[in-house]
Amino acid sequence: MDGLTLKRTPDAIKWIQDSLEISGIDYVLKHGTYTTTIEHSLGTIKLMLNNFQNRVFCASQMVKKDCKTSEIGQEIMKSTYQKKNYDAHPKIDNIKYDTSLNIDLSSAYAYCLFNNGLITKKTFNYLLKLPKMERLTSVGMLATSHVKYFYSGGKCIDFKPYREPTAQIFFFLIDEINYLMQDIKWILGNDFIFYWVDGVFMKPTTPKSKIEKVENLLISLNYKYKYEKVENFSVQRIQDKVIVDMIKNDETKRYEFSTGQTGRELGKHIAKKAFQDLQN
Repeated sequence: MDGLTLKRTPDAIKWIQDSLEISGIDYVLKHGTYTTTIEHSLGTIKLMLNNFQNRVFCASQMVKKDCKTSEIGQEIMKSTYQKKNYDAHPKIDNIKYDTSLNIDLSSAYAYCLFNNGLITKKTFNYLLKLPKMERLTSVGMLATSHVKYFYSGGKCIDFKPYREPTAQIFFFLIDEINYLMQDIKWILGNDFIFYWVDGVFMKPTTPKSKIEKVENLLISLNYKYKYEKVENFSVQRIQDKVIVDMIKNDETKRYEFSTGQTGRELGKHIAKKAFQDLQN
């Protein structure tokens, strides 16, 4: 199994762990945001969530370097921030519209970094050249984390968590965009339906005057925006759970969220096995 690079799935990780246990080989399992590696005496096995281009890691390093060397970045890293990035009208009920108005911020996190003096113009321009998902990943790497699980005799004997020191900068970005979305929610009032990360949805009957206020707010804060085509829009609220279905830019979309926290099943699987071993 030396030198393998596999697609990261629970079954793949379990197969490797079982094989090493049967063979009596001690190992260290490092489970991170994007990669899981298993290091043992015969080599290393890497399991990747995605195969990223080198430009993603290059952009990530540029962002981290700028953030660490900026005064505001140093201050942000000492604080803590909320991570909520969605909300719905508190009195929303089951609704259906043939169309809905949707304003999306363009490259929201890149603009947020630049607008707050966290990155240079050079880094900002580099980010804007990346495809959307690569840009998000590059910025998201500010908050990469991993846990190392140490296995001996098939049992976990210790673990050590790690989080990038720049993590709070990423959470700051989430918080800043969320504040902006809350401002838009306040402007729209009863015409507001919900927002998700950097996109806000409103009733098709929203007055033009309110839309112009939203546009002026975004322009004043130096955020680019665009309108997206939304059809067959429907919302269901089941207690604290909200389900939104739509066709956005001719693609079927579903958003589900609640006041609860959604667990990461893969991380739970690894942690559960480790903690069971530590308790035995």
